[in-house]
Amino acid sequence: MKKVAVFIAFSILLLVGTAGVAAAQADCRETCHDSKGVCSDSARTAVKGCRMLCRSEAPSDRRTCSRACRADLKEARSTCRGSIEECRDTCSAEIEVPAETGDGGVPTDPWMCMTDCKQDLRQCSRPVLEAGEECSVACFELRREESRECRGSSNPLRCILGTFGNFGRCLSGCAQDTHAAGRACLDGFRDCRQGCESPNPYGSASQAFLSAPASLMD
Repeated sequence: MKKVAVFIAFSILLLVGTAGVAAAQADCRETCHDSKGVCSDSARTAVKGCRMLCRSEAPSDRRTCSRACRADLKEARSTCRGSIEECRDTCSAEIEVPAETGDGGVPTDPWMCMTDCKQDLRQCSRPVLEAGEECSVACFELRREESRECRGSSNPLRCILGTFGNFGRCLSGCAQDTHAAGRACLDGFRDCRQGCESPNPYGSASQAFLSAPASLMD
């Protein structure tokens, strides 16, 4: 009877542990999905900006410019794939948690530190994506204002071409800032995960790297 009780207890622990691993993996996919959105959005914005810059070029240079845009987009997508793979590898890697105990000698939850890191990454990534969208909207508004001003210009066509260039540079700036902020979130996530193996991870993981920009246009 004692052997049966021990076997049942062991089975329960095994099931709980397996469920914990499965839940952690699913949480990692959700966490890194936010980072993927940031990277993809910056890539799309960058190619839009590049194409608008091409429209401001002389007709003879536009084809070469467009090829450069496509090459940049291909490179950006490759960079995104690498970043997301890095995020998933960092998130799902096993952690050697220090043998610490909480109050009353109860073992500390080994997932607590990493859970805080994942939560911080989500809280860091989402405002970055929102700020990138706000930046793009501001670029469109700037273009509309400049286009209205071109109506009274002595050379409306040249003025309109100038707005294309300004619009493209504005979008390119948004893309660069979004990508840099997203990269900072991922770097912070990696550092936070490494900190989970420090002698005292649980007091410093949460909010360790959360620094979401209010606006990418600041």
